[in-house]
Amino acid sequence: MRKLLLLFTISLMSFILKAKEATVKIKVLNAGDQKVIIKHPIDAAWFPVAVDEQSLGADSTVTYKFPVNKTSWLRINGYFFIIEPGITNILFDYGKKDALSYTDRNMDGIILFSKRDNQFYQYKARDYYKNDSSAVNLLKRIKENKEAELKAYADLLSAKKISLHFYEEMQNFLNIDAAIMEAAIPM
Repeated sequence: MRKLLLLFTISLMSFILKAKEATVKIKVLNAGDQKVIIKHPIDAAWFPVAVDEQSLGADSTVTYKFPVNKTSWLRINGYFFIIEPGITNILFDYGKKDALSYTDRNMDGIILFSKRDNQFYQYKARDYYKNDSSAVNLLKRIKENKEAELKAYADLLSAKKISLHFYEEMQNFLNIDAAIMEAAIPM
């Protein structure tokens, strides 16, 4: 009986410790190129050079799997996604103005993030400085802008259009972005 219990415990531990998996099912309509470019995390850390190029199947789809224990950033054909363990379905239609047509997880948050000004941080810092060179006012504006951006995600969370994990990841991103702006101003 003890051996059976020990064997069961060891089996259960390996199941618990195993990394979860994220599966991203991508369908592309009206594609000029038959490839999907995926920039993926390595051990939940973002490396822009970690790129996979996947060819579309006969049905214009790609299924991409990777291990993930928590939410992770993924960039697919230029769009940023926050991927959670489980299955995420994404549809791109390049016959439309906005190619991202559908995702079954956090769509509104992804669209909101894609419309964000993501220019190089030193250019953004320069723009802050051009408008007002007072350190107190600069820090105040950076904080106000961060809070305004975060409020939009909080509203999506309240409306249940994004997950709590997505919101927390955006909150972390915006805090880091604001700290980078504050550090870049003196440059």
